[in-house]
Amino acid sequence: MTQLRALLVGAGGMGKTWAKNISTNTDVTLAGWIDIRPGAAAAGAAELNIQAQYYGNDLAVALCTVKPDFVVDVTIPEAHHDVTIACLEAGIPVIGEKPMAVSMDQARRMVAASERTSVRYMVSQSRRYDARLWAYVA
Repeated sequence: MTQLRALLVGAGGMGKTWAKNISTNTDVTLAGWIDIRPGAAAAGAAELNIQAQYYGNDLAVALCTVKPDFVVDVTIPEAHHDVTIACLEAGIPVIGEKPMAVSMDQARRMVAASERTSVRYMVSQSRRYDARLWAYVA
């Protein structure tokens, strides 16, 4: 089986968590990791002792260079719309983080882009079953 190529966008706390998860999945290669802050993704990889095949800070360049099978968007919520739209229009599926967008208008445009391009877009629900959250609600 061919490994899927992932491009990770964002090198903050959730970016590092996703990087660890991607790097331990034998079906996926961390083909690229970018962040708007120059050097942040490479520093995150060094901190975690993992290796991506490409580092940078420009999404358009990364999409062309990495040629990912999918993108994981762990940027700040204000960037989700632009990252998601760019990826979907490039034909690349996106896994996003919560919140999906900073406004319902942006969220609707993101869903519309997925429908228009027929490219998958999903938002992670990774904490849905977190016992600490359930304890807080209960």
